[in-house]
Amino acid sequence: MAAAGNPLSSAVTSTEPPPTALDTANKPLDFSADSVPQRIVLSPDQRSHCLEALKALKEKRCHSPDKIASEFSALQDC
Repeated sequence: MAAAGNPLSSAVTSTEPPPTALDTANKPLDFSADSVPQRIVLSPDQRSHCLEALKALKEKRCHSPDKIASEFSALQDC
């Protein structure tokens, strides 16, 4: 936890490299108020796929928001 008056970013000092997406996927999530999320490093391929998915979602949000609602509803039924 950060000391009074110190920003959280300066309270975290680590010499370990940031975790990869695969490293993070195998660890349980910590939702405590004191937890500071670690930066996840994506491979260029993972970044490309994420950007492509984000672009598709933004287009769908503008042009067919009802389709998004029906797709999420279908996912919840699984």
